[in-house]
Amino acid sequence: MTLFLLCACYAVLNASGLLLMRLGLKAHGGGKSIWEHFLHEPRLAIGIFCYGLSFLIWLIALRSYALTTVYPLFIGVGYSSVVLASFIILGENASLVRVVGIAFVGIGVVLVTR
Repeated sequence: MTLFLLCACYAVLNASGLLLMRLGLKAHGGGKSIWEHFLHEPRLAIGIFCYGLSFLIWLIALRSYALTTVYPLFIGVGYSSVVLASFIILGENASLVRVVGIAFVGIGVVLVTR
């Protein structure tokens, strides 16, 4: 697999996992333990599974590519995808400062991978 394909898979699985975990934990209020959420909310379990798969993708990339390339690429793309998905799916605050910050992260990712 190419580095960019690995990064895209990582970003999708990482963002999906985090969003599903967030939705699963919010579904039944804050009074339940994590174990109770896990037993009664499938989104939490699926989110943990997706997040775990993203970690396996991360390991595959680390095995094949330089850490100085993989780390900034995956962290930058992962961060940006989670923030953008949180804006769109969770309706979280999409302030101008955050959008500009994501743009700067994108510029940094481009510069690091050249």
